[in-house]
Amino acid sequence: MFCNHCGRQNPDGARFCNFCGAPVSAQMMNVGQPRHQQRNAEIAELERMIRYFSQKSVLYEEYDRLTPLVDRTLKGCKHVLLVLGIIAACVGLLTVPMVILKIMEDKNYVSIILPMMYLLPGIGMIVGYVFYANAFKKRAAKTFQRYDEVTAELFDYYQQYGTCLVGPEYTNPSNLITIINTIKSGRADTTKDAINLLLEDTYRNNMQRIAAQAARSAAAAARGARVGAVFSAANFFLK
Repeated sequence: MFCNHCGRQNPDGARFCNFCGAPVSAQMMNVGQPRHQQRNAEIAELERMIRYFSQKSVLYEEYDRLTPLVDRTLKGCKHVLLVLGIIAACVGLLTVPMVILKIMEDKNYVSIILPMMYLLPGIGMIVGYVFYANAFKKRAAKTFQRYDEVTAELFDYYQQYGTCLVGPEYTNPSNLITIINTIKSGRADTTKDAINLLLEDTYRNNMQRIAAQAARSAAAAARGARVGAVFSAANFFLK
């Protein structure tokens, strides 16, 4: 007799499952057997997939490393150096008329140092930004090219497997191990159920993390402005 809850086999006539403690009845025998067989079949298939896709573990690790780099690269290079350079150069240019008048009145040529104190660093920062932007563009091109190569190779390897229980986004061996452990633990009976359950867990954890961050930010703002905005911010994502 198979338990309808965890799928494990129990002695005939057992009233409760020896593994998970759920009630067991004779009526469950007919539905438990196919369910147990499907569960074992999917576990066996997932183990086969883990062995197959683990052969590309190094490539999956590179993909995981490249993904955040691509995300940061898509945001573009930082323009702080350029902005500071322009501000410094503009300040230096604005002081030029004042320095010229000072020289004409007092013959004080030392005052020429004032605009140079802003112009030279400003020009230096602008030139430095140009070199930085060019280097960033070259690194971005290499990152995108390698990312496309790794993605294409992994997708071709995925297609060579044939009929697969999961989509290519779940074929990372670490994902497959998490899925199979979810099934073995009894939390899910099929791969599809395990993925949906894990996605729900991920979404819930992300919402809890975001809510906690919002609460901390709101608490800091409330301490500064002396307003009670903590609870509304903490519950914002729960509305």
